[in-house]
Amino acid sequence: MHKICSFLGMEPSELATTLKIPLMTIQNWEMGYTVPDLCELSKLMKYTGLSADEILLGKKSEMLDISGLDTKQRRLVTEVYQSFLSMNERKNVHESR
Repeated sequence: MHKICSFLGMEPSELATTLKIPLMTIQNWEMGYTVPDLCELSKLMKYTGLSADEILLGKKSEMLDISGLDTKQRRLVTEVYQSFLSMNERKNVHESR
């Protein structure tokens, strides 16, 4: 878990006030003791316009628009993406050992 406030460019007290979440909750996120629950995550998503993954992983994603592709092309893009995610997960597990 990364530091949400620094990712958003906000002070913990500012984020707490904005989202009406206790400051201690925000500080626990920042220290890595806890992560946002679903209600808090929903508030963060609505406020920032970011996805849950972007908030929790600290990375803004670049969305690929595949709406103009046919079914076969979409399937191929999805398979490549899933393969990448799987490979990345294996890499992360290996590095954490």
